[in-house]
Amino acid sequence: MLGENKHKRILSGRDAESFVGRTEELGRILADARGEGSAGILLRYAPRTGATELLRQAYDRLFADDGSAPVYFSMRSGETAAEAARRFAYEFLTQTVAHRRSDSSILFSALTLPELIDLVNPADLEFFESQAKWLAEAPYDQELFVQRCLTLPLAASAVGIRSYVLFDDLHLADVMPNGHLVTNAFREIARGGRFPFCMAAYRRSRAFTGEAAETLHLASLSKEETLSVIETFAASRHVRISESVRDLMYLVTKGDLVFIRGLTDEAAAAAMPLESYHDLGNVFSASVFGGTIAEIYDRIFRLACGGPAIEKGVIRLLLDSMDGAGSPLSFDIWQKKLGLAASEADALLGRLNVEEIVRSGSRRVDVIERDSCLADYLTVRNSLEAEGKRRAAVFGSFLSDFLVNAPKVMEREYRRASAIGLKDLLSQFENRSVPAALFDYEAYRIQYKGLAPREAEQNLRADEDLLTLPRIVFSAHTDAFYNAIGLITESERSAVAVGFETGAAGSEEPVAWIAAEIESKLEANAELAEFWCDRLEMAAEMCGFERFKLWLVAPEGFDEAAMSILRERSCLSSSRRQVEFLRKRLVQTETPDTSLEEYEIVIPMGEDSEMVAAHALEDIAKRHDFGTKEINQIKTALVEACINAAEHSHSLDRRIHQKFVVGPDYITITVSNRGIRLIDNRNPEPPSNEGRRGWGLKLMRQLMDEVRIEQVDDGTRISMTKYLSRKKAA
Repeated sequence: MLGENKHKRILSGRDAESFVGRTEELGRILADARGEGSAGILLRYAPRTGATELLRQAYDRLFADDGSAPVYFSMRSGETAAEAARRFAYEFLTQTVAHRRSDSSILFSALTLPELIDLVNPADLEFFESQAKWLAEAPYDQELFVQRCLTLPLAASAVGIRSYVLFDDLHLADVMPNGHLVTNAFREIARGGRFPFCMAAYRRSRAFTGEAAETLHLASLSKEETLSVIETFAASRHVRISESVRDLMYLVTKGDLVFIRGLTDEAAAAAMPLESYHDLGNVFSASVFGGTIAEIYDRIFRLACGGPAIEKGVIRLLLDSMDGAGSPLSFDIWQKKLGLAASEADALLGRLNVEEIVRSGSRRVDVIERDSCLADYLTVRNSLEAEGKRRAAVFGSFLSDFLVNAPKVMEREYRRASAIGLKDLLSQFENRSVPAALFDYEAYRIQYKGLAPREAEQNLRADEDLLTLPRIVFSAHTDAFYNAIGLITESERSAVAVGFETGAAGSEEPVAWIAAEIESKLEANAELAEFWCDRLEMAAEMCGFERFKLWLVAPEGFDEAAMSILRERSCLSSSRRQVEFLRKRLVQTETPDTSLEEYEIVIPMGEDSEMVAAHALEDIAKRHDFGTKEINQIKTALVEACINAAEHSHSLDRRIHQKFVVGPDYITITVSNRGIRLIDNRNPEPPSNEGRRGWGLKLMRQLMDEVRIEQVDDGTRISMTKYLSRKKAA
């Protein structure tokens, strides 16, 4: 389907071959149009991420088909509901005729309805004449008119004229006079699946909330895809562009496709290459001062604010938020400073929220991005309008600052790209047991530093001194919790992970890990270690973490004095090589091992049924050459796990699920049950006079090489591993 790119360009801005990064989304829209999908898609997207081009690419492909007639319709700012509805009716009739006659030139002919009817096929003539007559004699009732116009595809399908409608920019109904009439009509269409369609709207639009049969979220293009788009735009406009400028354009626009296209077009119009930072600086500055970037933001603020005085106040408030390192201002401050009624302030902030200028909620207002084209636009506009500075002076200063900052922007990107990715690494902990030496640079230096990578990995796999990592439920960059960290390091170089760690009695306790990657050419010294311990502890205090663990990573580890401080501060320590070993341990995906054997049994609780499982396990272990001592240890651990499940779970189904996985040199036993989790048991520790029953978990850990306790949603899962080779080696 997607490989058939023989169609010609009609509405799309790019050839099919140069349209990158949207293969899956395009395929789903085409499948829906061709009757292979859900007969209705709601496309949600962030501003300027390429949704319009996606719909137009789909249109061009569908126009070449013999099936449903594609109809593309985009809402416009400044229209009333009735004007938009009438324009849709005209576009529907025009585009349907063009498809049925296989003549795309009709789309651009600006024909009157009588002229259009002259082109209609005889079989369709009665329908088109009746619709043209109705439009000419439209009733005064606006709601009925809007509803009738927007459901015209339904009337057409009743006489055999099938269509697939691509509605674009529907979020503009949020600010349209009587826009609720359009919104209500579209909701009825979506709710009933009355004809096949794709409705596209900003992801924060309040008008469309997912009534369609399928919601498709359009993500931003990846960095690699966006760089390819930049090269394509430049080539299509015959603009020479260097790799360094291409990369810088991506960074200063944050991958905004409309801004990228605008900068390329403006360079082409000025017959200017983009081969140096100075070239891009000139084009970018001109765009902020009156080109594409200024035009986009001018339109957004004009529609949102409704007047110059309010615009001026909004720009000042946004700049104040940015100057305060992104500190949010309350809704009440916005309302007071702008002199608006509560309903007016709410409507204004709602529009800025949809445009993703701010994030408004819980009576606080956050600026979405502190370091973007928006900040440049606001600074320039405030300098010119509020401060009254001369345009030439502001332009010269802006261009100079751009050229000074360009190398710094690239440096930050290189540093960001070279970061180890602490946030993602922390999120993969998942209660895994790993060698403790991976978090203790001193132990690693003594045991593993200097070994060849393969030898070090083999020794780490055999290391029996293990650290059980917490079960992470959320991770984020530290500056999302504590802004001050962002002032001393790149966002990607520090992270916080919140989760749970298993206590001695099997209970789960909340814990936060706060990690940072620090810069040091040699082993980090005491001063650097103490500085970062202070900062991370302050982050923990500001976030209110009662239980937390600090972890510092330095490229070459830490010197003796630094290690002494880290021990005193209970801070974990790693070199970059340790982190590489850790990542392999956490993310490695084992190739399915055909030598593994798996057994599963389910036993009832009580009646000494755990002994049945123990006997079954004994037979399995004997088949795989485990010794008598090892078998007795494994059986005892299994019995303890079963007793633990029976006594504390209060399970309704009274069943214990067991799984035995046997490898070449180990056996792993998983015991799970439904019921009350260990962490939720009100009396996890039995009285001391109940004999052995108070130390079941401790006994399991003594008998087995690895023990993991996982609290699932409605029960507990205990996983225990015994290694045959380790015991033989001992």
